[in-house]
Amino acid sequence: AFSDLNRLRQIAIIATRYGFGEMMERSGIRKKIGDDAVSVTSNTAQSLSTARRFRMMLAELGPTFVKLGQVLSTRGDMLPAEYIDELSLLQDRVPAIPFDEIREQIESAFHRELGELFSSFSNESIAAASIAQVHRAKTRDGQDVIVKVQRPGIAEQIRADLSVLHYFARMLEAVIEEMGVYTPTAIVEEFDRAVHEELDFLQEAANVRSFFQNHASRATVKIPKVYDDLTARTV
Repeated sequence: AFSDLNRLRQIAIIATRYGFGEMMERSGIRKKIGDDAVSVTSNTAQSLSTARRFRMMLAELGPTFVKLGQVLSTRGDMLPAEYIDELSLLQDRVPAIPFDEIREQIESAFHRELGELFSSFSNESIAAASIAQVHRAKTRDGQDVIVKVQRPGIAEQIRADLSVLHYFARMLEAVIEEMGVYTPTAIVEEFDRAVHEELDFLQEAANVRSFFQNHASRATVKIPKVYDDLTARTV
């Protein structure tokens, strides 16, 4: 699709800027997108380690790639220690989105107005990340709660990037022998499953409830309560 090809071009330009142009060439990506999209490695990137350039590249590529880096940072069996150290620094703090969009997302999830769901809801977020942001609120019966709301459009953005990642992984695997046992397609497939679970807040709620049941007897462990009637796939 044209939109995917355009995103592939953006990725190739950014990757080349961070010194991964040879990989773009060998994988056939550069030929696919056209030489007019070729960029050059920046002077700053040339002085940095490969691991640091990789981390900086993922950060610039956006939420999907930041998440990929965070997943890879837990895979000491797959990457050298210097990569794990760099990827562990990846953060996905982003500017908060306007409250009107948060309101619309909540009301769309429950098909009810915000005032029917909560007696009060803070306009200001207390934290914002690439997939969601959180707000303080009070339930209709007066309970203080924290509400996690998925950023509108983020699921579609991630799915589009995953399409490109699957294509990119197949291209790399086909032409670069050094991939060895670390098959890019397997990595992307594992990441695909993980990020789709993260996009489903009903699954997250089920995990919290399961964790509570498994540790209910531990007096020193505090686990958030899930309000089922205020929980949906995106809230």
